[in-house]
Amino acid sequence: MPENPGVEDIQALIARAAQSDGPAEARLEAFGRVIQHYQQMAYGCAYAILGDFHCAEDAAQEAFLLAYRRLPGLRNPAAFGGWLRRIVSNCCLSELRRKRVRGSASLEAVPEVESREPAPGSDLPEALGPSAVAILRSLPEEQRIAMVLYHLTGHSLKEVAAFLETPVGRLRTLMSRCRARLRRKGMEQVHTAMNANPLSGHFADIVVRRAASTTDLNDAAGLMHYISRRQPEDFESPRNADRAGIFVVDEQGKVTAAGYFNEVAMAIGATIVPCCRAAEVSLESHGAPAEPFVRAYRAFFKQARERGIHMALVHGSQYDHGFCGFVPSFYYPVATLPVAKAREIRCGAILEKADPREREEARRAFLVDPHAPKLHPPMTEGDILVVRQDGQAVGYVRVNSRLRRIDSKVMKDRPLDYTLVSDVTVSTREAALAVLKLAGEVTAAQGRDTVCLMQSHLTLIVQTLLGLGGDYSLRRPCPDVRLGAQMACILDLAGLTRLLRGEFEDRLAASPAAGTRAAFSFDMQGQTVGFEADAGKLRVTTIRQAVHRHLPRWVATRLYVGYYSGREVLEMGPLAWDRSDGIVPDDLQLDNSPLTLPAAEAELFCTLFPKLWPVSWPDTDVWAWRLGQKHPPYYFGHDKDLPRQTKTTISRLRFPWLER
Repeated sequence: MPENPGVEDIQALIARAAQSDGPAEARLEAFGRVIQHYQQMAYGCAYAILGDFHCAEDAAQEAFLLAYRRLPGLRNPAAFGGWLRRIVSNCCLSELRRKRVRGSASLEAVPEVESREPAPGSDLPEALGPSAVAILRSLPEEQRIAMVLYHLTGHSLKEVAAFLETPVGRLRTLMSRCRARLRRKGMEQVHTAMNANPLSGHFADIVVRRAASTTDLNDAAGLMHYISRRQPEDFESPRNADRAGIFVVDEQGKVTAAGYFNEVAMAIGATIVPCCRAAEVSLESHGAPAEPFVRAYRAFFKQARERGIHMALVHGSQYDHGFCGFVPSFYYPVATLPVAKAREIRCGAILEKADPREREEARRAFLVDPHAPKLHPPMTEGDILVVRQDGQAVGYVRVNSRLRRIDSKVMKDRPLDYTLVSDVTVSTREAALAVLKLAGEVTAAQGRDTVCLMQSHLTLIVQTLLGLGGDYSLRRPCPDVRLGAQMACILDLAGLTRLLRGEFEDRLAASPAAGTRAAFSFDMQGQTVGFEADAGKLRVTTIRQAVHRHLPRWVATRLYVGYYSGREVLEMGPLAWDRSDGIVPDDLQLDNSPLTLPAAEAELFCTLFPKLWPVSWPDTDVWAWRLGQKHPPYYFGHDKDLPRQTKTTISRLRFPWLER
């Protein structure tokens, strides 16, 4: 069969894919070829309606999945193009409704402002340039779709006409009207802008679905070696796999990648942020990241976008931290107190096991406590206790007596006793004393002589511990990231900014800069957010301001989680730009350019982005773009049998995980 099938070949492929009684592998292989033929049409049509490249790709993917399920009901393969276009249009309308429900159509859709569904094409990204945006918005929908399909897809007028179910003559008339309206200069601007945002080359590969059969589960288990050995029950049935969050990626009828997708929550300041987490993906624990690893993470991020999730968290193996833009977050604040002193404590608070309602209250309290550590992966198991004083709940604590001492080559000088009490949040000194006494008892039961808490010095529990004569230290970063580093990255800058609007307003109101009149905006890989302050009022927007700057994803992420303050970023000097290959910057013109702002805008920037460290505390030694220093070689620990070439490859790899 030719690489670019003709009309008869495509119809034969559609007929083969529609055979409900045929082999599933043959059906999927045929439909994969159909996707490759029509993907540009579906993507172009979706973009013309939605005006957003990310949403257009997601809508096109969803349309193909629906088309595959409904294909046996299509009687005439020759009608496939128009039939698919109607499915794409319906998926786009569903996406617009979802945007309205989650309030993510624009940053301006806040509670005090009447929200309305955006008109198709009304929220085109500023990355296209103001002229191209204005041009596209000026066109009636019928002309806009025709022009986008013709200029973006590369298909002939005849093919576009068939897809739109309109005569070729009618399409020529539409194109003539476009040219008359836009003239040559406008057409060139739109053509250039559209071609700057092509469809992902992996579009046809990323068909994400649930594991639905024994074969799927066996394939997934074979690709996820670590968890499949430790939690085989996840792979015993499709129901178990679905409950665990396992997904698979189909490519021409074969499972080529797999992973876990779970929705979780973290907090920035006192604001809970929806996140997604990958416990493991394909071949994560096997040498240099291979294509199944890359494909699984693309599918992971695709699902996150579809669910309106703002940030991603990944577990840190020695391979994960090549992600462009990720901020590793492994904690080393260590507060210690002799067990003997802890057991001598007398206090007026008591601890009781939390009931289901109180456990949920505790979970939220841990998250919204602005001084409690965030992204603390080892401390997620154990019993939750409620601290009561005078009959009132004044704190919560998690107790996990199963944690053991950690010894490793890189920490042989200072082995770490993991804290047995974690996720502490208390509002009174009596509650803090009760928790410390409990810590002394459970620590003594394990034969240890020192209570260990991994909490920031800003917390009441540590301040109380220090008042009793305890010690506090900030551990040096650890290059053995396999100990359990957690890494965070912004996926949806606009959504996250909207969610944190209250945080930003509070920061401005409490600052000497409250009366500042200033406005600035910045973009992160085409996503723009702006801030306008005037007479103590703050407006958060997607509008590009007169003072506009570009930030690499790693800087934006560190600013939002509070690892860097705005002042630190302004004082850093040249900023290393994200590199997809570890060597060549994604944007040569922006690499090593310092961030500078006018005085008023700089003051506002510093006010909105204070330092939250060590509440959010990434480990800089595993950060790929550590400024001004050569990245240290990866620590391979006990993997002495890895070939030298594999180690060299791992040490050099930097992938463009987050496309566009």
